[in-house]
Order: sequence, then structure tokens, then C-alpha cells
Amino acid sequence: MLAFKIVWILAGIVFVSFGHAIYFKKKYNLINNFKEDMKSKRYNNAYAKRVGLIELIGGLTCVVLGLWTIFFDVKSIIIVFVVSIIGLIVALIINMVMSSNKAR
Repeated sequence: MLAFKIVWILAGIVFVSFGHAIYFKKKYNLINNFKEDMKSKRYNNAYAKRVGLIELIGGLTCVVLGLWTIFFDVKSIIIVFVVSIIGLIVALIINMVMSSNKAR
């Protein structure tokens, strides 16, 4: 289980680093097909900033929960891990659906 906790923390660190690069350093090329979507006016910079913020907050949550499970014995560690990752994915999907321009 310790290996699982370490993977959880590492996944959180990856999300934090991508979120930081997108949100603060404005490296929007890290988002798949963003330049093409921007040219076709499907998404704008606000969408990219929200993606960066979601990844940053989701990554911090994964790191904190991963560290929490190392120091405190949590019986349902796999359920908490799955819920945190699914929550991050759902937030990204909701952002994508809410941000896409219907009229092209």
C-alpha cells in the first residue's frame, strides 16, 4: 500500500506542475489541440486558465490526500484515490462542455 500512496503523491505532483505551467506561465500548448481550437474559436484563453487552475487545485488535493494517508491509517485508500481522480476528470469535462462555443 505504501507504493500506491507514493504513486498517488507523484500523480498529484504531476498535476500541480502542469497546472502551474498552464495557469501561471501561460504554456497553453500543454493542452491538447488548444491552438487549433483557438483558431477555430472553439475555446479561448479563459478556458485554458481554468484548465490550469483545475489541474493545480486537483494536484494539490492529490498530494495532500496522499500525504494524509501516509501519516494516518485510512482503510478505504483506493476509494479515496479513485474519487479524487474522477473528481478531477469530471471538473475538466464540465469546464470543456461549459466553455465550448456552440456557434462556429
